[in-house]
Amino acid sequence: YFHFSISWILLAVFIYIFRKHQCTQSLLRHKKLNEINKNEEQYIKACFDELPSWVFFPDIERAEWINRIIKQAWPYANQYLDQAVFRDVLVPLVRGTSSTLADFSFQKLDLGEIPPRIGGVKVYTDNVRDQIMMDIEVVYAGDAIIKAKLKGIVCGIKDIQFVGDIRIILSPLINTIPLVGAATFFFLKKPSFDFKLTDAGTLVDIRGLHDLLLVQINDIIASMMVLPNRQVLPFVKDIPIGYLRWSNPQGVVRAFILRAQDLINADIVGKSDPFVKVKGYFHFSISWVLLVVFIYMFRIRQCTQSLVRHKKLNEINKNKEQYTKACVHELPSWVFFPDIERAEWINRIIKKAWPYANRYVDQAVFRDVLVRLVREASSTLADFSFQKLDLGQIPPRIEGVKVYTDNVRDQIMIDIEVIYAGDAIMKAKLKGIVCGIKNIQFVADIRIILSPLINTIPLVGAVTFFFLKKPSIDFKLTDAGTLVDIPGLHDLLLVQINDIIASMMVLPNRQVLPFVKDIPIGYLRCSNLQSVVRAFILGAKDLINADIVGKSDPYVKVKVPGSIEYRTKTIDNTLNPEWNEIFEFVVEQYESDSIEFEVYDEDLGKDDFIGRAQLPLNTLVDDDHINTWLTLQDVKNGSLNVSLQYFSLTKQKSALEIIERKNNEVKKGEKLSKALLVCYIDRCLNLPQSKKTRQEPNPFCRVKVEGTETKTQTYESQTNPQFEHISQILCSNPLHEKLKIYVCNAKCKNEVIAYFEMPIKEVYDADTMTIDTQSYPLKSVSGPLDKTEIILHLSLFVSTRWVE
Repeated sequence: YFHFSISWILLAVFIYIFRKHQCTQSLLRHKKLNEINKNEEQYIKACFDELPSWVFFPDIERAEWINRIIKQAWPYANQYLDQAVFRDVLVPLVRGTSSTLADFSFQKLDLGEIPPRIGGVKVYTDNVRDQIMMDIEVVYAGDAIIKAKLKGIVCGIKDIQFVGDIRIILSPLINTIPLVGAATFFFLKKPSFDFKLTDAGTLVDIRGLHDLLLVQINDIIASMMVLPNRQVLPFVKDIPIGYLRWSNPQGVVRAFILRAQDLINADIVGKSDPFVKVKGYFHFSISWVLLVVFIYMFRIRQCTQSLVRHKKLNEINKNKEQYTKACVHELPSWVFFPDIERAEWINRIIKKAWPYANRYVDQAVFRDVLVRLVREASSTLADFSFQKLDLGQIPPRIEGVKVYTDNVRDQIMIDIEVIYAGDAIMKAKLKGIVCGIKNIQFVADIRIILSPLINTIPLVGAVTFFFLKKPSIDFKLTDAGTLVDIPGLHDLLLVQINDIIASMMVLPNRQVLPFVKDIPIGYLRCSNLQSVVRAFILGAKDLINADIVGKSDPYVKVKVPGSIEYRTKTIDNTLNPEWNEIFEFVVEQYESDSIEFEVYDEDLGKDDFIGRAQLPLNTLVDDDHINTWLTLQDVKNGSLNVSLQYFSLTKQKSALEIIERKNNEVKKGEKLSKALLVCYIDRCLNLPQSKKTRQEPNPFCRVKVEGTETKTQTYESQTNPQFEHISQILCSNPLHEKLKIYVCNAKCKNEVIAYFEMPIKEVYDADTMTIDTQSYPLKSVSGPLDKTEIILHLSLFVSTRWVE
């Protein structure tokens, strides 16, 4: 009843105390992330009274993840450098340096398979505000073979060795993509350069002439790219690049050469002369014979040293980790080569570019893209808009970067851990009500896929990006939002925001940004599926007791990043439950992903957490079957018994009989998958208006195979909705099951306005078990439809134990 009672006062006090505690925790977390955001080094030092001597924060940072990207992109960059740089740029530059080089040309250009390597990166922050300046150490000892023709003579070089420090200046910074107007690059000093001559070049491969040739090449490089000479590459039109070629003088140094002391004595008789001039004569003497012998022996020694140095640089180029380990018999335990690397120099670049990126993100991302996506997420959000957007001065921060090399050849895959705890203030308007947020906290793992790789600038056709799992988000509400800033409603709002983000950017949903025209980006939204994992949740023992009366009522949640989360049934009143349930997951990246288990005690209110465990999926690949007990983490005791099987995906039709026999050995009566159907719904065309309301529908699609069903996003008042939706459906009997797609209208109680059916066997019978993107007519239960179509891409994969 609603009469006055002391319970209402106690309830209000409880809500106030709980919310105050929640706000305090949120503020502390925001403060911690903000301090990391501002200066990670200062934050870490503040956390310890005295840091160990081996902890340091270098100005020059290792960038191994960039070397992985370069290695993956090198075959495509190789083709571009051959034509666009060497033949179109370098040849005219060489010809222009001297009249004797007027007919210079390249006869053969093979840049090989070994790319250059970045040794270290340093980014400067204390310089002019509208530029980013960085120094990069470049090492090359590859397998390139270059042959040039001059005056009818062909001369070749191989075993090229190159070490140089390149300065790159990104300036001016602008507030439109690509945020940089031009790149200026040059060597700080003459690079170290050596090679072995071939063809006609072997005739002059003696000490004096070889060195003279090196001097000539170094002079050519110096005239083009060693300070004060610079090269400028504009990224946008109408940038006055002339001034970018000018030096940026900062001062004058006056040097007084006074004296020297303790010089070595190079003379047998007397002492050294600081400047020596040697004279001789040209009549025949035994000295000429000795001179020839000396030059021959010296040249052999020089060639040997050059080969040794080339071999050393080549080994570093191929694998620096293996080279370092080979040089030391036993590495100390603190020396390691992490997969996930720190990238502080990128944070310096982001900090420098943030004021310009801020303006671009405001207009091009939030107002032009995000508003549209939010409005399309639900009909209740149709008038959503931003009233104020101030992204502040504190940028997001990258905590770690990992680049994958063991994947599809024509793509580069990167995982980036991003945190944000800045000073942004946002105010949105919905249904005439203004609600603001501040103290935003954001922690997420973003996967970026650069694909397809192409042999023209920018070497990448498109970038696909998405979250591997729902990001951690928190904020403080302002304006009208303070009215709902109580525990239940605040958490509900967070759930709604997470659901909107998940529908757009959490696996299997993706966003694609094309860089060049005529790239068919539809297939890029499809997942890069690799395998299926079958998990048997058997039982648990020695679980902690989370109940005051009786024992825990445990159940297990099990998930793989990018796949559906499942849960077992609840076993009442036991600390040693047995479930014996089977779940199957589609896996995109077994090299990095883990299968995660969380155990809970079911209660009337919030369920109690009683342990978690995880197992890396790459440990399953080499075993047919794993049965293990996993120790539960974050609790005092408890363990979970699981059995796991790993199946790769194949396009071989013969594998279907093998997986059927394999399934029959597991558990009779259990519907286990044999194949995976990937259904990509591109769009629908000419959907009919609602017969009841005579208005355009709010369409969405239900995708169904037997008992499995998925749903697309709902679109507001559209007859040609662009769904771009992926459904991944595991099929237990693909030769006898049907794919059914129902197009529904959310305006009219989800009534079916059109439908499509196809036996999955038609996909199985197609070449490579794939039906490329094509349109199909939609049917209606109420009568014929005029030119109403759905555009689909269908592909079938069979589970197998072979890892392809």
